[in-house]
Amino acid sequence: RLAPLLLFALAACMPGNENTVIDHPLANDARMPGLWAGRLGDNDVVVLRITAETPRVLSVDVGVFAEGAGLAHYRAARTTIGGRDILELTETDASAQAGAGAKMDLPKRFFIAYRFDSDNRLSVNLQNDLTTPLEKAVEQGRLAGHSEKRAGNTRTLVTAPTAALRDFVARTPNVFGTPAIAFTKVSLPAK
Repeated sequence: RLAPLLLFALAACMPGNENTVIDHPLANDARMPGLWAGRLGDNDVVVLRITAETPRVLSVDVGVFAEGAGLAHYRAARTTIGGRDILELTETDASAQAGAGAKMDLPKRFFIAYRFDSDNRLSVNLQNDLTTPLEKAVEQGRLAGHSEKRAGNTRTLVTAPTAALRDFVARTPNVFGTPAIAFTKVSLPAK
């Protein structure tokens, strides 16, 4: 029951990053491509369609099946920081603002942590809490960036260089929140 609150509350104010968190993109995780479904609460379903564009770039379509939501399109690249697998997502379709991206008010570029459990479920962790460690670091001047009011929420844009952003993420164990949003791979019936 915390997952919908976490997703929609976090996404509404999740900080974005102007510079990439990826210094050298890693090869795509071979387990990622496919159709994934996860549940947010009792009624809302999130579907991820992940395909490989290149050996180091994924195409990620996020469909939120809830009232007023739709589809958002992202390009993703993979890295590791502090032993965590990280995907950085960058919006590729401005029309996403009319779909899932608008429902969740996601920044144009953001990053998440992910892992696979022993049953090959994909677990995604967004950035932690309503006031994230990144937002606090920008407010306190420890990371370059600024905040702006947007649709009644405060959005922080981290403008720190890649090396500083990576160092901060590596040194901050609670950058990503819990609980994770769990996705199960969906097998489509053969034609």
